[in-house]
Order: sequence, then structure tokens, then C-alpha cells
Amino acid sequence: MNSNIKILIINCPQWGNSSKFVEAIRFPLGIAYIISVLKSKNANINFYNANYLEYLGKYSDTHLLKNINIFNPDLIFIAGLFPKITNLISICKCCKRIRNEVPIICGGMTATYLYESILKRQLADIIVIGEGERCVIEIIDNAYDIYKNLQNIKGIAWLNDNNIIVKNEPQPFIENLDSLPFPDRSFFQYKRIFRKYYVVGSNGQYSATIQGSRGCFNKCAYCSSLFGKTVRIRSNENILSEIFMLQRKYAIGYFHFVDEQFLGSKEDTIMNFCEQILSNDMRFSWSMTCSYNPLISKSLILLLKRSGCKMVSIGVETVDKSYQNMFSKKVDLEIVRDILQYSFKIRGPFIRANFIVGFPEEKLHGLYETYNYINSFNMETFSEPPMIGHIKIMPGSYLYNKFIKKNEQFDEFKYLYNLQKGDYPLLIDGDKKTFLVELSKINCKINKKYLNAFKGPLKFLKRSYNISYRIMLNSPVKSLLSPIYNILYVAYKNIINKNNKFLLFISTLIELIVFREKSNG
Repeated sequence: MNSNIKILIINCPQWGNSSKFVEAIRFPLGIAYIISVLKSKNANINFYNANYLEYLGKYSDTHLLKNINIFNPDLIFIAGLFPKITNLISICKCCKRIRNEVPIICGGMTATYLYESILKRQLADIIVIGEGERCVIEIIDNAYDIYKNLQNIKGIAWLNDNNIIVKNEPQPFIENLDSLPFPDRSFFQYKRIFRKYYVVGSNGQYSATIQGSRGCFNKCAYCSSLFGKTVRIRSNENILSEIFMLQRKYAIGYFHFVDEQFLGSKEDTIMNFCEQILSNDMRFSWSMTCSYNPLISKSLILLLKRSGCKMVSIGVETVDKSYQNMFSKKVDLEIVRDILQYSFKIRGPFIRANFIVGFPEEKLHGLYETYNYINSFNMETFSEPPMIGHIKIMPGSYLYNKFIKKNEQFDEFKYLYNLQKGDYPLLIDGDKKTFLVELSKINCKINKKYLNAFKGPLKFLKRSYNISYRIMLNSPVKSLLSPIYNILYVAYKNIINKNNKFLLFISTLIELIVFREKSNG
């Protein structure tokens, strides 16, 4: 590979990004991995963070075009897990307009499952399907004769000279994740921006997202995975080496694992990880997502607490057994109850249980059944109100292919645009409007009961936090109100996580105000 090759990487504005508060910032971990493997090949990289610029209200097509002209790239990568479809289209068109001769490559979840729609509209020249590290190396190795060698590159889709979409054979998944370099954070103003993304439970500590495994064995009918159904796991030594590096380099105190199933959701594997944290006398807080099965072990919950785990997210989804059977996701609701109550009793990690409705032919009875189950809990066992969400049917999923994408004329971009606006398709049996009104009423009841579970100053703080959020969403001066929301948010999370350190709160308050001033400056 010619080491002088110039690669522009654009982080497209992401679904969920907003200018409301600091939590809107998402660190692009996948892009950081791609940059690491490209740097190992001595590529000349320019990173354009359109997602962060939009958060600041400073992104524009003109600004992007100016950056492209200055850098004059040989290849343009447009990436992002779930980009806003309107931004993806406009960025691709901008790049085509100013540098039509430069190959444009798209990657990420949306690009993987909507590759046909992207190529048909000639928004990009090449789509990276699925896991990208090996694929981008093959692309840049053939960069100067790329159109002659496309058929030899595994894991891509492209448009041939006859405007026919060609999908090459898939790129094999990377089995040994330890062989990957650590994600490169040097391009991202990490100290000034991304370590200040305060995830739930972080208590205002500098935080980082990290990946311990790839893949998900669940067969959720509404979901699609970028990394396949087989879970591949990094070694404990490799994970802890990255954590140690981030502690030393960026003073990170809280790590949020973004695995779909943390370390494969295996009890012995998670236990070994916790034991290695303790044996190495490493001190940090962390959170993760897994199935509820390993948490049946009370000894594991105790070990999670000792090793610094603050939050575990589990997907209960539906309490209706008929839908659990339909989607091959059986959940023992009484075991879930025992897990939440035991962890609360020992002041272990908060267990966040996720609930969703809107399944095919679901009736109002299913919604009430979910509410009755949630209502039977002591609300103090939850770290935040256990609200019931709409099902989000993602492109590439079973439900999407069966019920949503019914013919070749179906407009996938329009569907994704509506989905990102909050217009979720409900395949219920009955009137959609009535169902949504009832769902809203039930969530209000849950929130009210949750608030009433707390007493004294905590109740006042929790109410203030909720009220400030609602005001900010509808206020023309939300840029002024968002620091107030951030302060209340972190204060509330400090107390709810049993961390009443006054100095920590004050330092966090100052940090949030300074952060906002710097971001707007």
C-alpha cells in the first residue's frame, strides 16, 4: 500500500444526536477501530466529526466542502452506526458534487442493511457490509486501481458498469479480537469532549465506552446485528490492558461496555473477568448489557458489586409468553424479580430491565399485562423509571423483512426517516392511536409511582430533574437551560447510586458548566 494515500473519514450525524445535553454525544467506537487499523498501514487520515459539529449547531454542507477541498482526499469513508438518513444523503451528495472522481465508501449498520437503496441512488460507490476492519485494509491496498479490483474484495457491495448491484462473498469475522489494535482516540479531542459523556451510574466520573466482545446469540425478531450470531470474546488481559491505558492517559474512572451480550453472557466468563479485576487490584466503575441468565447466580451479583459494576441492563422486552415463544426469547419473570430485589437488597449493581410493546397483532391486554408486572415492584429497585417503549423494527430484522419491506417499490429511506422522527410502526391488533394514548397514560402512572417512592430531598431533586428536562425540550432557550439539566442529572445520579460525596458533586457541577462554555465557544 502506498503510505501517501489520503483518506477522509466522516462521522455522519447520528440518530439520537441533539443539542439538548452532554449525553447526546456518542463516541464513535467503530470508527476509532477503523482508524487504528488504517494507521497501522501508515495511511494519511483526516477525520471530520460531523456528528459533534451538529451537536454544537455548527455543521453545514459548506463547512464540509471546504474541508474536502483543503485535504483533497484519495478516498472518502462515510461512517456511523445509525446515521440520520437525511444527513447521510446530503453528505454523500456533497462528496459526489465536489469530488465525483474520488471513491466514496459507506459503512455501519444502516449502510449494511440498506446497501441496495444507497447504491441504486448512486450515493456511494462501495458499501462495506458488516465488520469493517479487514475490508477497509483490502480497499486501501487496491485504492489506486480500485474499480478494476472490486470483484476481488470480500465483504463489499458495489454498482457495476451496467448499473447492476454486485454483492461479493462475505468477509470472514475476526475470530481473534485480541489481534486488533486498541481503538484510536487521539483524533477525537477525547480529553476535552468524549470522556465527559456521563453515562448512567458514572457519578460524574470521566467515562469511556469499550467493547469486550462482538456478536449476539439472541434471535430478537425486531433487531439486526452487525457482528453476527456467534459471540467472539477478547481475553481478560487484553480488555484490562486497554482499561489500564485509558486510566493512565485520560483519567477514566467509568467504563461502559457496549457489547450486545457482555462476554457472551456466560457466568463463568463474567466471573473470571471480575476476579481478574480484583486480583490486579484495579479500581474503576463499569456497566454492561447481558441476558438475565448469568445473574441467577447470587455469587455473581456479589462479585459484580465487589469488582465495581454499577449497572447491568437486561432485555425483558415483553411479559407475554406467546411473544417470547414467537421470538425465541424466553424470560422467567419471577427470576427477573428475584435478581432485581436481591441486587437492590445488597446494594449491588442497579439492574435496568427494558420493556417494549407493539408486537404483531398485540392487543391492549398485552400492554396492561406489562404494566401490571412493573407495578408489582418496589420502585426503589429501579435506577430510573421503568418506562415501556415502542418496538423499533430495524432494517435487516425478521419483522422488517416480513411485515415492513413488502415489495421492491418500498422506500427504505422514507421508512428510516419516519422511524428516526419517532413514527414507530406498530403491528398491533387494533387502533394505533388508542394504543399509543394508553401507553402514554401507563408511562405517566409508572413515572408518578416512581417519583412517590422517594422521600425528602431526593424526591425534590428527582422532580426538579424531570421538570427541567421537559422545559428544556420545548424551550426556545434550551441552550441556556441544558447546563441546569446536566447539573440536576448528575446530582440525582450521584445520590441514587449511593454516592453522596459533596466534593465530587461540586467538581462535576463545575465540569459541566465549563464543558458547555467551551463547547459553545
